[in-house]
Amino acid sequence: MDVKEAEGLADVLNVLAAWVTVFSLIVTVVAAVAYRRVRNQRVLLVAAAFAVFTLKGAVLTLSLWNEWASDRYLTASVALDTVVIVLLAATVLKR
Repeated sequence: MDVKEAEGLADVLNVLAAWVTVFSLIVTVVAAVAYRRVRNQRVLLVAAAFAVFTLKGAVLTLSLWNEWASDRYLTASVALDTVVIVLLAATVLKR
């Protein structure tokens, strides 16, 4: 891969990171509005999971711009994914 291809790939990653963050934020707001209407704890847990995805998108975006954050992204990503899995599992298992 030459330098131009690497730069092009970096640009694509920046756009995808921004899209994931914005889309996660939109879905988080929709879920929060849904919770406000129905006051169901399962919906609240789903909204929290989407909020964690939003946070993960922000961390990804930061890691693309900051070398210090880039070095720690994998650890943060795994931790945030674990939180999302726990929240979604709680949603499914909650009575």
